[in-house]
Amino acid sequence: MGNRPNGGAAFPRPLAVNPNNSEVSWDQDGMTLRDYFAAKAMQAHLQVSGDYGWARIALDAYRVADAMIAERDK
Repeated sequence: MGNRPNGGAAFPRPLAVNPNNSEVSWDQDGMTLRDYFAAKAMQAHLQVSGDYGWARIALDAYRVADAMIAERDK
């Protein structure tokens, strides 16, 4: 992914400790916001255009995700 911004975590979960310290739920970053945006873009793309090559669909989905993150960061 290089230096491309990924938007941070899409579904982060903070560290949670039970008050009696008997159970610990570890923090998780989840998928990146870039991956989440790409998945949504790919889903919409497949619904309207069908299959014209999986690699092309994935590339287009990440281009949409990158544009969304760039717009969000303005």
